[in-house]
Amino acid sequence: MRFDDRLKTVLDSPVADARDRAVRWRQLVDLLSRARPDGDPALIGRAIQAARDDRSSVPDGVRAATARSIAGRPLDPRLVALFASDLLEVAAPVLAGATLDAETRREVAASASEEVRRFFFALEGPAALPIEAEEQAADEEPIPSISDVVARIEKLRRDRSPNAPEEARPTTAERREVVLFRWESDVLGSIAWVEGAPRAALIGRALAGHGAEALLDSGCRDLVARRAPFADMPLASAEPFGGEWRVSGAPAFAPGDGRFIGYRGIARRTDLTLAQRAAVPSAFESADSLREMIHEIKTPLNAIVGFAEIIDGQYLGPAHRRYRERAADILGHARALLAAIDDLDFAARLQSNRSRSNGGAEFAAIVPRLIDEINADNAGRGVSLASRFKGPGPRCILDGELAERLVRRFLAGIVEASADGEQLTAEIGSVRGQCSVAVARPSALKGIASADLLDPAYVGPDADHPIGIGFAMRLVRGLARIAGGELKIDSDRITLLVPSG
Repeated sequence: MRFDDRLKTVLDSPVADARDRAVRWRQLVDLLSRARPDGDPALIGRAIQAARDDRSSVPDGVRAATARSIAGRPLDPRLVALFASDLLEVAAPVLAGATLDAETRREVAASASEEVRRFFFALEGPAALPIEAEEQAADEEPIPSISDVVARIEKLRRDRSPNAPEEARPTTAERREVVLFRWESDVLGSIAWVEGAPRAALIGRALAGHGAEALLDSGCRDLVARRAPFADMPLASAEPFGGEWRVSGAPAFAPGDGRFIGYRGIARRTDLTLAQRAAVPSAFESADSLREMIHEIKTPLNAIVGFAEIIDGQYLGPAHRRYRERAADILGHARALLAAIDDLDFAARLQSNRSRSNGGAEFAAIVPRLIDEINADNAGRGVSLASRFKGPGPRCILDGELAERLVRRFLAGIVEASADGEQLTAEIGSVRGQCSVAVARPSALKGIASADLLDPAYVGPDADHPIGIGFAMRLVRGLARIAGGELKIDSDRITLLVPSG
């Protein structure tokens, strides 16, 4: 029987129940994976559409097994795109075994689900970009090494030091014209937030595209479509600012599920005189430089997460238990580091005063809910955290999102360092014009020097936890100080202080 006849026979076969539909789907995909170049294009198109229509009624395990059975065959781009839009464990074998040209890569990228897109980019790297984007990417600066990042951090520290020479420190003189601004896009690639430039001139503009309203020129279109970072790209239109501009940006992902949430970046004018450069406030520059470095670190870290997920989930086939255990450890550490980096990113936002604009937050509203969530996360260990308010619930000056993040980091860090079954109480009140959240030291932390509890290298009682108590408390103290508060560690208790509103 000829190929077309077999395909038509399977398409026309009756389907009585879910089992019949799953069998037919697997047969269709197997035949499509063997399609000949001279096959009937209309019939093949009909079969691909049938496979697409019936996919949702086929069990995940059947789809994953089918994907493994056809991996490595020369597949129709439409079939590759169909698998790319599925779950990662279904798509991974097909994508790992596929040899794709630039047009197919574009089709796959457009069809892929979010988790599959991250896997696809990690798998193919620069090859996942269309040819014209590859040429452009080759001219870009590589991702900085750790030593480069450390050098930049040290330069920032020197620039901000009060003992630095006058010529080395940016002045805080008032800006007379727009020379630097920050921006963020939404998931669809439209500019949704701007700081440092007239909002009306930028909000709603596409990040990259064909139209005159795009922020970047058309050469960046494929980089943005691939959700790749970019650096020093020309501004498509400098109106109404004038001068020469360069734009840098990086994709942002939600810390919980890795969902893409848009781009974040900065734009800077490059044709400035020394006097104009000195007019940019140092705090603004430092916050943006910190955020820029954060995104540079997150890019390779997200790739590590992607590869660890592939091994841990056995998406490319069975993996030995020891490899999976090691991948799971790496995954836990990387996710914990991503969460910590997001806290630093949030601190940079606070430093540029964005987080102080929403009128403050009521501790009485946020603390009990946070305690309930922390208790739920630790229910298996039997650890319990209660709350006790001393007087009316205080109101802090912080934006609600930052207040929640700060208090959660503080309380969760202490609970994680507690022994199984331990009962703790958070006392909430006001101390000399500041909101106070105090918790008695858990038994495992009694007698530990305050300096150790603020040492990032100090792991604490749970050596297996990705983020030690020292790192967690040091991070909380840094965030609190940026907010104008403090973290106090006494011999018997640990107290978070935040300015009252």
